[in-house]
Amino acid sequence: MNISLLKFAPGFVFVSFLGIIAFLLAHFFTLPLMLMAIFTGFCFFSQYQSNSMAIQPGIDMVGSFILRTGVALLGLRISFQDVQELGWILCLATFCLVLLTILLGVGLAKLLRQEWGLGILSGCAVGICGVLQPWLFCPCQNLKTNNKA
Repeated sequence: MNISLLKFAPGFVFVSFLGIIAFLLAHFFTLPLMLMAIFTGFCFFSQYQSNSMAIQPGIDMVGSFILRTGVALLGLRISFQDVQELGWILCLATFCLVLLTILLGVGLAKLLRQEWGLGILSGCAVGICGVLQPWLFCPCQNLKTNNKA
């Protein structure tokens, strides 16, 4: 193994360990895997900070290259058939509302005399995460309604 690749190994092993824990928790509690991955990441953040010298390069590599690749692959799961099932008008309306939310964030940043980058960041966080939130918690709602019946 190349020495340059060895510096990534401890962080990659740590992140893989967190991924396995998230997978097991998601399976056990029947919750979305992404939600459990975020939860385990928060839980183990203090451990990451205390040993950051050994695992920092691996976490940086996973957090940049592998995370971006995974997000791109997740985006490919939305196919044209999914768009057709929802309808083009609903997809276009969702896109317009997300864009409006981002622009509103920039407008509020200017109104509050903040940097425009902060407005874009907050607008994207609200617009994009606000759209994804129902998809993350849909299995929880289905579980609750199934248990009532």
